[in-house]
Amino acid sequence: MKKKFLIYLLSGIIPLTIFLLCTIVNDLLPFGKSLLNIYDSFTQYSGISLEFKNLLHHGNIFYSWNAGLGFNFLGAFFYYMASPLNLLCLLADTKNYPYFISIMTLLRIVLLGLSMCFYLTKRGTKPIYIVIFSTIYALMGFTATYYYNFLWIDSIIMLPLVIHGLDNLIEEKQPTFYIISLTLTIYINFYIGYMICAFSLIYFIYRIILLDNKKGKIKTFITSSLLAGLMSSFVILPTFFALSTGKIDLYQNMNYSGLSRNGLTLFHSLMSGQYQWGDQIKGPAQIYSSILVVVLNIMYFFNDKFTKKEKITTFCVLLFFYLSLTINALNYAWQMFQSPIWWNSRFSFVISFFLIIISLKSLENIDKVNLKNSKRIIISIIFIVLILVGFYFKQKDPYTTKTEIYTYIFLVFSIFMFFEFLFIVDKKYFFTLVVFTTLLDVSINTYNSLKQNNRGNYVYYKQTLKEELPKYIDKLNKENKYEFYRMEIVNNYTSDDGLYFNYHGIRYFNSVRNNNVLNMLLKLGVSVKDKCFISFKEFDPVFLSLFNVKYLLGKVPYFIERENDLNENPYPLSLGYIVDSDIKNLTFKNKKDTTGNLNKLVSTMLGKNVNLYKRIDYKNFTYDDKIELKDGNYNLKKGNEYGLVTYTFNSDKEYLIIPGKLTSEITINNEYKTKDDVYIKIQKGDKVIVSYKIYIKTSNNKVYLNLLDMDEYRACMKALSNDLMHAKTYKNGHILEGKITVSDDNGYLFTSIEHEEGMRVYLDGLEIKPDIILDSLIGFDISKGKHTIKIDYIPKGLKVGLTISILSLLITVFYLQKHKKSL
Repeated sequence: MKKKFLIYLLSGIIPLTIFLLCTIVNDLLPFGKSLLNIYDSFTQYSGISLEFKNLLHHGNIFYSWNAGLGFNFLGAFFYYMASPLNLLCLLADTKNYPYFISIMTLLRIVLLGLSMCFYLTKRGTKPIYIVIFSTIYALMGFTATYYYNFLWIDSIIMLPLVIHGLDNLIEEKQPTFYIISLTLTIYINFYIGYMICAFSLIYFIYRIILLDNKKGKIKTFITSSLLAGLMSSFVILPTFFALSTGKIDLYQNMNYSGLSRNGLTLFHSLMSGQYQWGDQIKGPAQIYSSILVVVLNIMYFFNDKFTKKEKITTFCVLLFFYLSLTINALNYAWQMFQSPIWWNSRFSFVISFFLIIISLKSLENIDKVNLKNSKRIIISIIFIVLILVGFYFKQKDPYTTKTEIYTYIFLVFSIFMFFEFLFIVDKKYFFTLVVFTTLLDVSINTYNSLKQNNRGNYVYYKQTLKEELPKYIDKLNKENKYEFYRMEIVNNYTSDDGLYFNYHGIRYFNSVRNNNVLNMLLKLGVSVKDKCFISFKEFDPVFLSLFNVKYLLGKVPYFIERENDLNENPYPLSLGYIVDSDIKNLTFKNKKDTTGNLNKLVSTMLGKNVNLYKRIDYKNFTYDDKIELKDGNYNLKKGNEYGLVTYTFNSDKEYLIIPGKLTSEITINNEYKTKDDVYIKIQKGDKVIVSYKIYIKTSNNKVYLNLLDMDEYRACMKALSNDLMHAKTYKNGHILEGKITVSDDNGYLFTSIEHEEGMRVYLDGLEIKPDIILDSLIGFDISKGKHTIKIDYIPKGLKVGLTISILSLLITVFYLQKHKKSL
């Protein structure tokens, strides 16, 4: 028992020690000053983690009001946060989160080692081999590089458990472990779970081909796999419907033809220290699993222990993996038939796992290797050439950054290691050296991955924002105790600050999104990147008022300054207010004319034409002799770096300048302004000079200037603020309760509430079917007098999914009992 405990202890402690030492050397948290968990882990997952904690306190994890215009949080939870490990986020807060998630990353490294240790222990592997290969699995290229995508890592922890269950099934034991582990894997993250299901099928075929007695095993595998999938329906269905409102549209533009660069760089990707910053964007697959694993896989095919049939079958699996990395159609099929945004070939961890399993079989029978030194020399030459060819094509990759000196050193080290192992790995008296060098190998690869990820862009400081914002929010919540309001941060901390700091924000970065809402926001001047990231390049006061943004943290010229950088909107409309009923028929024909669309929206709301914006086009501008005007475009003449296009005027009233997208220089009464001022306020009589720089690389040289008429803006907002809805969230079991007093007959309530399938809207206790305004927002007719509005929400697919899961659970219990009796 003590020996078994020691094996588990070492299998967890050794990879943890290596990873932790590499974080220290690279000055990363928890003991350094730079963030360990970067990219989506910080900008996106952090907010979802903390919002999960917030919603648990509300007793409702179905819907969040803290991002977008409200959104389906359960879909995001199942997509990002379903792992039981994420319950530990109850220990996190806005101040300690960077440290918390660093510790959680270290914990996951331990669990990777323990999971592999469990699998290898069950298959009867020698203790020293268990420790070595558990360490290799925990620190393989995928996990050592993409550790920060922790929602993937949790499923990868489950992979050895699933394969152990599958081995039990194949060996005619109970399929219980396989069904339970696969169900849990799909639940933890159905996206990576899908890849593990695909690998389970490949592994089962691989094993079953080599068996003489196949009777009943195929039927048991199919039945068990289906039951695992059906029991996961309560996760799969609501997540599918949540994704179908946004991310699923990526299928429409998929190009399954063609080849990837993986086929050319693959052998270099097997080497230590090959990862470079930029690879996460469009780089090669992360299939490194140690030089030892590579050498042992080669020796496997020269091992007399294994039959010709087994070697051919293994080769076919490896060939299929190579084709999966190379052919786009196969590559995308592994990833739910999508081309991923960043982090290509996300299924590569199963390739590493398979290589590890084959290498272990090879090592366990190393005395049966029949490989003469002459052949070893030939293999070395061929393989080294393939490595160098891969390195050459890797450097040709446009996403590869400048190759550092140490990258060449790592390459030479890898080649030397390969040559050394090929000649000594089957010599018993060199085994200690092999173990030590392998640990050094995985340490170097881990160090390099962490070094490349630490680009100095994520230095962690105790920023004022993190310290002061929670205080502001507490104060504002007390002031608005009975009122829903939104706020935004000019200079954001994460991509989901509302989720992170627990306030009602619009900025939102998530794969679970509603494209109808994104398209509507885009037409109104809000920035939307990659169809999943809502942010603000400009903070138009018209938009902010219409969509209930009452506070801004940051310098703005048209809000009322409260304290420090906290500013209050003088004209905040509520979450719902009375407008003209023609709003339900409104459409925007020109999605690029954002100020025109905002003007049209306000005009429709008021039932009359208004002129909020004054547009000054290129005809009013003058240009220098470095530029020529052609078809409304200003083009730079050859031989010039840039030219200036200028408009000078004396203001006839109070305006806000809304600069165009080109680089601008603005002076007001000879005082220089920059676009960092967001919008620039000018008074009547001010002398204004606006200059645009035209560069040769400018893709669109259409020059214009928009001015917002502040008098007209104030008049419109006052006219819309007569009848406002007062609302609170998560009250009496509803996601929203509101009250409004309507002063006129034939009123129409416009809300900036995102419509989601599964919402039920009640007016004065009676359920109504609301209109969907602009394909995305809720609105409905309402009569004169006092009214109450309530909204309930159950995500689409959840009830059906739960029903299927419960029925499947009952069927599974019955099936396992019947299967047990048949043994």
